[in-house]
Amino acid sequence: MVAVLGALRTRLIVVLGWAFWKVNDKKDAALRELYDKVLEMVRVQMEAVTKVEAALLALKQAIEELRHKAR
Repeated sequence: MVAVLGALRTRLIVVLGWAFWKVNDKKDAALRELYDKVLEMVRVQMEAVTKVEAALLALKQAIEELRHKAR
C-alpha cells in the first residue's frame, strides 16, 4: 500500500511539474510575441519621428529663405 501511494505521489509530482512547465512555456511564447509587437511599434514610431523631424527642418529652412527674400 505504501509503495502504491509513493508511486502515485511520484506520478502526481511528474504530472504537475510537466503542467507547470507547459504553462510557463505558453507564457514565454506570449511574452516573446508581445516583445516582437512592441519592437515593431517602436521601429514604426521612430520612423515617424524621423520623418516629422525632417519635415520640421525643411519648414524651418523654407521660412528662413522666405524671410531672407523678404528683406
